[in-house]
Amino acid sequence: MDWSYLVDGLRAHPYAVIVTSAFFEGRFTALVVGAFFSMEGGESINLFITYGIFVVMDILGDALYYSLGRVGYLGGKKFFLKRTSWSRKVDQLLSRKGLQRSLVGALLLSKIAPVGSKPAIFAAGVAKMPLPRFFGIVVPCVLVSFVIYMAVGYFFWQWIL
Repeated sequence: MDWSYLVDGLRAHPYAVIVTSAFFEGRFTALVVGAFFSMEGGESINLFITYGIFVVMDILGDALYYSLGRVGYLGGKKFFLKRTSWSRKVDQLLSRKGLQRSLVGALLLSKIAPVGSKPAIFAAGVAKMPLPRFFGIVVPCVLVSFVIYMAVGYFFWQWIL
C-alpha cells in the first residue's frame, strides 16, 4: 500500500494529520507515524504528544461506539423488536453471565488486533457492560497497543513505507 500521501501530510501539517487520521485508522496511522519517526524529518514531531493524541482519539472513538451500542439497543428494542418472542430472546441472550465473560476476552483481542474492534465495543454497549469495567479493559489495551504499533513502525519502516 502506498502511504506516501500520509507521509507528505505529516511533513506539512503533522499534528493535524495525526488527529484526523487517528480517529478513523489509528493503528495503521501509528505504524506510519512510527516509521516517520525513523526517517529524516521525523524529529519535528514530539513522540509523547503524538502518543497522547493516539490514545485520546482511540478512547474517544471507543466511547462513541460503546454509547451507540448502549443507546441503540434501547431504541432497537423499542422500535424494531416489537414481536415479544424476539424481545424475549434478546433479553435472554444478554442476561447470561457467559456473555459478559466472553466480551472481556473479545475486547482484549479486538483492541490489540489491527482491525475488528468496533463490533466488540458495540456489543459491550448492547450488553450494558458497566462503564468502569469497560474502560478498565479498554484503556490498558490502548496504552499497550499503541506502543507496540509505533515501535513496529519505527523498527520495520522499510517494509511499511
